[in-house]
Amino acid sequence: MAKHGKKYRDTLKLAPQAPVGLEEAIAFVQAHPGAKFDETIEIAMRLGVDSKKSDQTVRGTVSLPHGTGKTARVIVFAAGAQADALEVYLEHADALVVPVLPSALDIDATVPFLNTLARHPRIRGGALRVGLVGNRLRPWTNASQQAMDLLRQWPYPLVAELRDSQAYVMLVGFGKSLYDYNSALVRDHQADWQPLLRWVRKA
Repeated sequence: MAKHGKKYRDTLKLAPQAPVGLEEAIAFVQAHPGAKFDETIEIAMRLGVDSKKSDQTVRGTVSLPHGTGKTARVIVFAAGAQADALEVYLEHADALVVPVLPSALDIDATVPFLNTLARHPRIRGGALRVGLVGNRLRPWTNASQQAMDLLRQWPYPLVAELRDSQAYVMLVGFGKSLYDYNSALVRDHQADWQPLLRWVRKA
C-alpha cells in the first residue's frame, strides 16, 4: 500500500466523508492545495457504455476548456508558396509544418519554397522551427521510399510520415476525426501522427 505524506493525511481528515456534488468537490480541492507542482485529480465515472463497440469508445484524455495556458501557433503551408508572401505569419508562428507528397512535382515545388524560408531571419536564427511531413505515403512503393530518402537529406527534420489510407476517406464521410475511433486500423494511423504531435508540443 502506498504511503502518503503528512499534508495528504491532514487534508484527508478534512475531506467530506459523504458524497458531495462536483462544484463542492472542486471547491474543496482548490481550498486545500498541498503541493508545489500541478496536482492530478482522479475522477471515476460510470458511463454505461460498451467499450467493445467502436461507436461507444471513450477517449483516455480530455482537453481542458481553456487549454493548458500556452497558445501554440502552427502554420501549415502548401508546396508552391513563397516565404516572402507569408512574412506576417512567419513573424508570429511558433512552428512551421511543410507537408510533402511523394511525387516529383510536389518535391520540385517544395524546394524553392524551402530555399526562401532559409533566408528568413527567424528561421536562420533558430527561433522558428521548420518540420517536414511526408504525406499520403505508400511505404511499400519505390516512389515513397525515394521521396523520404530525399527529405531526410534536407536541412529540416522529417518529423512524421503519414500513410495514405481509405480510413481518412471513411472518417471524412462520417464527420469524425482520427481520434474518435479506437479500432486496430485507426490506432495504426494514430501512431503515425504521434511524432508530429510531440514535435509541435515542443514549439
